Amino acid sequence: MSGPMKRVLFVMPSLERGGAERVAVTLLAGIDRRRYQPELVVFDQAGGLREALPPDLKIHALGCRRMRQAFVALWKLLRRERPEIVFATLGYVNLALLLMRPFLPRGMRLVVREANLPSLSLQAQPYPRLFRWLYRWLYPQADRILVTSGRMRDELVQDLGIPESRIQLLYNPVDVEAIRARAALAFDKPVPHETPYVVAAGRLVRQKGFDRLLQAMIDAPCGGVRLVIMGAGAMEEDLKSLATELGDGDSVELVGLQENPWRWFSKASLFVMPSRWEGMPNAALEALACGTPVLATPESGGLQELRDRLSGEAVVIEPFGEAFLDAMRAGAGKQIAAMRPSLLPDFHHQRSVVDRFMAVFDALC
Repeated sequence: MSGPMKRVLFVMPSLERGGAERVAVTLLAGIDRRRYQPELVVFDQAGGLREALPPDLKIHALGCRRMRQAFVALWKLLRRERPEIVFATLGYVNLALLLMRPFLPRGMRLVVREANLPSLSLQAQPYPRLFRWLYRWLYPQADRILVTSGRMRDELVQDLGIPESRIQLLYNPVDVEAIRARAALAFDKPVPHETPYVVAAGRLVRQKGFDRLLQAMIDAPCGGVRLVIMGAGAMEEDLKSLATELGDGDSVELVGLQENPWRWFSKASLFVMPSRWEGMPNAALEALACGTPVLATPESGGLQELRDRLSGEAVVIEPFGEAFLDAMRAGAGKQIAAMRPSLLPDFHHQRSVVDRFMAVFDALC
């Protein structure tokens, strides 16, 4: 691409360590600065992802916490800064940007990324029919819609009537080398690895399904399975209460947010994902990068397609219930002594994904 660098504004509500936010930061950090000048707009600067931002990145902070407070400030900033491209990756932010599009400078390109399967995530909204109507009305106005799986693309086209010409597949980027280097580090304090364990990770919210997993383990004990859950969120106290109800045969440990979750992943016999809905879960991809096989529900987004492209049992998909618990019991007893080879395919590696991401911008510019 010739000519001066194009400015790209990434729009995020905060720097919390959510999956969509982490993808955005990975893409932002990997962009070729000789071709594009990335900048970041955040409503609120709070969050642990700030340490992952490039030191030379220009940040526009709106000083708001919610979309309804940030809407006018964001519109004014975009009119003032006039970037060539605006990128966002959370559904409600995408809708807000597309709603204000008629009042933005002509020629400004809007690229949005869908983070969850619409068929499941829209049903979890306070007003599902309203959000479904907004998607049908506003998403066709995006210059490009990035999706993480073929299933997500098909739902947007077949269920929501969005033109397929606007949609492009972009896998989630994973920095495999950095993750495996961190996974190889020793723990800061002694951790009892003599007992094999399975691991789960994510925000402690209903979407992730940790509550139903613990309840299922109470109803049907899993024969001495040790489950480690890492993350923080609104359901933490509820999950602790469920964990205390387990009998002596099983154990659950909630270890909170971890600066280095990958060393937990690498020592686990299995990574479990009992989610009620997902797009393409980063934690599962990172577990595969650590060599840890994944057990997930059919609602866990694009993992089902990834399973079909991998050999062996790197990814196992089972409906939540008895089949899921049986698969967890089967994979839970393996002691892991050394780092296993990565199970993640090359098309999820960071450089490959970032190059495809920039190719989207090249086509628009």
